[in-house]
Amino acid sequence: MHPTTARRPVKTGGISGAGYREIAQTLRESIQAGELAPGAALPPESEVCRRWAVSRVTARRALGALEAEGLIESVAGRGRFVKAEDQGQPRVASRAESIAAEIRAEIQNGRLAAGARVDSEASLSDRYGVARGTSRQALLILDRDGFTTTIPGRGRFVASPHGSNEIKNRAEEVARSLEGEIRAGNFPVGTELPGEKDLSWRYSVARSTVRRALEILQSNGLIARLPGKPRIVLGNDTTSDG
Repeated sequence: MHPTTARRPVKTGGISGAGYREIAQTLRESIQAGELAPGAALPPESEVCRRWAVSRVTARRALGALEAEGLIESVAGRGRFVKAEDQGQPRVASRAESIAAEIRAEIQNGRLAAGARVDSEASLSDRYGVARGTSRQALLILDRDGFTTTIPGRGRFVASPHGSNEIKNRAEEVARSLEGEIRAGNFPVGTELPGEKDLSWRYSVARSTVRRALEILQSNGLIARLPGKPRIVLGNDTTSDG
């Protein structure tokens, strides 16, 4: 499927001890310039470590960033290869897509946990040396793909990915805290719980995390939600009145 090509030298730019972003950018430029053609093999992690004088973790992050952007792919037992062009169109990621891909990779590998705050446009502009418009576009890509969610007046947070243990655990923490308050009488039977927005402020988590916590309480019979009405407290136990 992938041609066995001689690994042509990839420019290193004279960077020694570079960070993963610099390594990824150098390899990205080699791909975009055609020095690494579609189907060409990338240097293995060990070679990246040697060329740039970095650790295995840094090499893996650099290659992982390119994989997240869709520029390269891994083939089990063979290595990483430049992806073939889609329908004759070169796949050249924009700067905004590259930034979004790096943040997405940090979310997927757990460096940015569910409910964590994502850097603002200004912070991303400083971090990557790009215009605010580019940072805004990167964040909109993450919003569109469901990796981040915006809380008005507070900023962007990592959204709940389906099946994420980190998210589930954070939601369970919020649910346990609310359950403790209900059982302590801080939210008496029949009273309305604060809304999702207020609870997200209170616990410094995304609204999607609060929503999951409330679903846990509802499934445990501690709260209920009637159509068109706020959630109300049912009580400390769900046994009948008798």
